[in-house]
Amino acid sequence: MRRSRLSEGVESAVEQAREAAGDGLVGVAGASIVRQGLNAGVLDAVRINLAPVLLGDGIRFFDGLENAPIPLKPPRVVEGEQVTHLYFEVAA
Repeated sequence: MRRSRLSEGVESAVEQAREAAGDGLVGVAGASIVRQGLNAGVLDAVRINLAPVLLGDGIRFFDGLENAPIPLKPPRVVEGEQVTHLYFEVAA
């Protein structure tokens, strides 16, 4: 019986996504998955979509980073209507 690779962790999930995407981009979302990806060193970039709303609760994106500080290159900033998109490449 072939073992499923779905439960092998974020490293395996990103690897499988990259294989499936070929030359395309792969994205992950959600505080827990992003944190796991940063901790595992498998993310090339971080994208933050900043909206003018303060929620006051939820999971913090960057709590519990094992390799902090993680250096990022200066951001590319794209302003939208009621949102600012910040694109940071991880500085290897």
